[in-house]
Amino acid sequence: MEAREKIFQAADRLFSINGFDATTTREIAEASNTNKALIHYHFKSKRGLFQAILDRYFDNLSETLQRVLFKNGATGDRLAAVIEAYVDFLAKNRSYALIVQREIAGGTGRERIMEHMIHNFQMIITALRDAYPESDYRNIDAEQLLISFYGMIVTYFTYSGVIERMLKSDPLSQANLAKRKEHLLMMAQAVLKAAG
Repeated sequence: MEAREKIFQAADRLFSINGFDATTTREIAEASNTNKALIHYHFKSKRGLFQAILDRYFDNLSETLQRVLFKNGATGDRLAAVIEAYVDFLAKNRSYALIVQREIAGGTGRERIMEHMIHNFQMIITALRDAYPESDYRNIDAEQLLISFYGMIVTYFTYSGVIERMLKSDPLSQANLAKRKEHLLMMAQAVLKAAG
C-alpha cells in the first residue's frame, strides 16, 4: 500500500474515534508508519486530509445513490433500493457514520458535511417525489420519510457497540446486517401501505 493511502486509512480510523479536533498529525503519522512531512506533502494539512476523506465518502455515496435512485420503478422499489444501497455503503465504510455524527454535533467539519448531506437528501427527496406524483402515496411527506429512515439506518451503525451488547452478537456481521435490511424493507412496505 502506498504512503498516501496508508495515511488516508489511518486518519480515517483516528477521526472516527477521536474526531478531527482531537486527532493530531503526529498520531496519524505514527498510525500510518509515515511522517508528518509526508502528510503535508500529500494533503497540505490535517484539514486537507480530513476534506479528502469527506470528499471520497460523499462522492462514493452520491454516485451510489444516483445509480439506484434514477432507475425507473415504483415508489416502493426506489425506497427499497435506497435503503439497501445505504446500508451496504455504511457496512463497507464503517468509519463514515461515526465521523459524520461526531462532526455534525459541532466539530470542525460540520458545515462541509451539512452541504454534502443536504445535497444527497435533496437528490433522494426529488427521486421519491418523482416516483409518486400521481400515485396513492401523495400523502407521504418525503422529507419526514427520509428523516425517519435515515435515523433508523444510521443509528444502527453509530450505536453498534450498544446494539452488540443487546443482541449478544456482532450487529455488523453479514447475518445481522441481512436481518436489519429485511426489517427496514418491511418497515418501508408498512409505511407505504399505511399511506396508500
